[in-house]
Amino acid sequence: MSERKISDWAMPYIKNFRTYIDIGASVGHTSRPFINMFEKIYCFEPNPNSYKELIKNEKLICFNLALGDVEEIKDLVLNNLTANHEHGYISEIRN
Repeated sequence: MSERKISDWAMPYIKNFRTYIDIGASVGHTSRPFINMFEKIYCFEPNPNSYKELIKNEKLICFNLALGDVEEIKDLVLNNLTANHEHGYISEIRN
């Protein structure tokens, strides 16, 4: 979701600006704009290349992992077929 959509759709409903969670944070495009608004920002990004960029901002609390509904270890396949190398997948079936 873009920064603008978050600002338009979510911000009007937030009462306490304590914690912001960015799942699939990439390089922090949707976390960085809110650094001065929230007490803590947690970022989850499984792509090691994106994670290296994400941790450059010391105000973000970053984790180099993906979130899901089951605890398991999966291989992240990075997408080298397009110009956007930030995207990857874990599915064994692709079409």
